[in-house]
Amino acid sequence: MLTDGIYDSNWQPEFIHIHSSDGQKPLVGGLEYENNKNLYVFAQNGFLGKTSISNFSTSQSIGCDSDWHVSVELSKSISTCLFQACRQNNKNEIFRSFNKGINNYEQISNFNLLFANDHTAFWILFNPEKQPNTLYAFMHVNMNGNPNNKKFFLYRNDNILNPDANAVKNSWYRLPLPTDSWLAGIVSSDEDPNIVY
Repeated sequence: MLTDGIYDSNWQPEFIHIHSSDGQKPLVGGLEYENNKNLYVFAQNGFLGKTSISNFSTSQSIGCDSDWHVSVELSKSISTCLFQACRQNNKNEIFRSFNKGINNYEQISNFNLLFANDHTAFWILFNPEKQPNTLYAFMHVNMNGNPNNKKFFLYRNDNILNPDANAVKNSWYRLPLPTDSWLAGIVSSDEDPNIVY
């Protein structure tokens, strides 16, 4: 369900039912859409698209091919920038676009060099509002392609807006997880960027 308006004591929401799908994630704000309430940007089943609220049966893709995982994040500092986990040659990597995904995606990770014989999939991408140059990536990996041998990894990059994509690829580092299991979400401290929840 989707609604808008200022949340205050006089708020009278008008809810609109958007077409449903497994793993749907509405992307509110960012890009140029905050000034056009008739446009709605969403991700679902690996599809990143935009649609008109008045005619949401028709959608236009603005993303690159990916798994069904809803791994899309809008930049908190550059309105035209977005990050998405995309599939290339049956391998998933993280890509970015500086022009709203219209026609230019560039690869900014090389995780499949680490997991050459495994199946990787990204579950969460997170760009903190107070740390616009940082991107977290939570992934699960089927070791040797075996879904019964699943491992979990959290990586961070503090160079995500560097214009040099190769420099970004070389800037990922792994963070420890409390358990080798799923994460529901990632939040970082505004005061101390090294504190992550």
